[in-house]
Amino acid sequence: MSTSQHTNVAGTPPPAKPSHIDDEDVVGSGDEEEEEKAALLEKLALLDKQQKEKKARKKAEAERKAREEAEQKAREERAREEKAREEEARKAREEAEKKLREEEAKKAQAEEKAREDARIAARERHAAVRKERERKLREAAAAVVHPKPSSVVHPKPSSVISSFRSEDDDRGEGPSHKRSHSNGPGLNVPDVIINKKKRKASPINVDEMEDNMNADDFMEIRGSCDNCEKRKLRCFPQNRSGPNSACAPCNKSKLGCSWVRKRTNQSKAEKARTVSAVPDSSQIVPDLLRTIIGQNEALLTYNRGILDQMKILNEIIASGPGVEEGEVAQGGVNAGESEVPKDDLLDFGDYVTNP
Repeated sequence: MSTSQHTNVAGTPPPAKPSHIDDEDVVGSGDEEEEEKAALLEKLALLDKQQKEKKARKKAEAERKAREEAEQKAREERAREEKAREEEARKAREEAEKKLREEEAKKAQAEEKAREDARIAARERHAAVRKERERKLREAAAAVVHPKPSSVVHPKPSSVISSFRSEDDDRGEGPSHKRSHSNGPGLNVPDVIINKKKRKASPINVDEMEDNMNADDFMEIRGSCDNCEKRKLRCFPQNRSGPNSACAPCNKSKLGCSWVRKRTNQSKAEKARTVSAVPDSSQIVPDLLRTIIGQNEALLTYNRGILDQMKILNEIIASGPGVEEGEVAQGGVNAGESEVPKDDLLDFGDYVTNP
């Protein structure tokens, strides 16, 4: 047996044969050696297999760890990318929201400025309309002359009164009876109308007589409408055929005219006392009372007219711009037109005829 045959797997030489062992003994124990070799080889193969399996497990573990590390890195990379994308999206969204808020703020500011401009314009228009109304009311109030309470008016001499009358008047057939009409109570004095057309045929100079008379005396003798009476004007009717008759001064001034008779249904006894040469004491007191009553009625009529003007003014103020500014009124107010006709501010005839 060669030495190479006894070389083990590790490469170590077999142990030397003892000198006291014979070759026969050695030959006799060959089967046991073979069995030992086989067992040893089997054990070596098992160790080799275990080592290979161990190496394979280590390699698989290393591969698994490497794969897990790669997957972890990939997940981290994806997470970083996702986070970056979310951050970019958040920034873009915030930027868009910021721009939208700025645009909405600018739009709201522009709308607020437009509303403020509209409110200012509405206030200016309302102020202009209010000033125009106040101006018209001042003009209307200036056109009305306040009555001045005069002292006690004594009856006039019969010569002055009789000069405006004729025999036909005494019989109830003269022009003062034919042309006069009754529209309501007034001063209890004769109502004598001076006709300009027949002034040339008059036996007396009426102009000269009127020049010698003051306004109170003139208004005491002849009747006039309420406006002419307050303004101390000579009242000449133009058309006395209907309820809308107007005298010359009222027609010229475009005022509401209401003709008022100063005396209605004058009895013959009153005429006789009026045209008597010298009035007696029994006539003075009734005449004074009638004069005072007539003046009180005229003052009451004027006060009613003022009260009506105040009511109209309150209605105008109530119909003006209200609480909530910026609401533009519609209709005549925006156009600068007064809602109250001018005639309604000065026509007090209804209060005289229907107290």
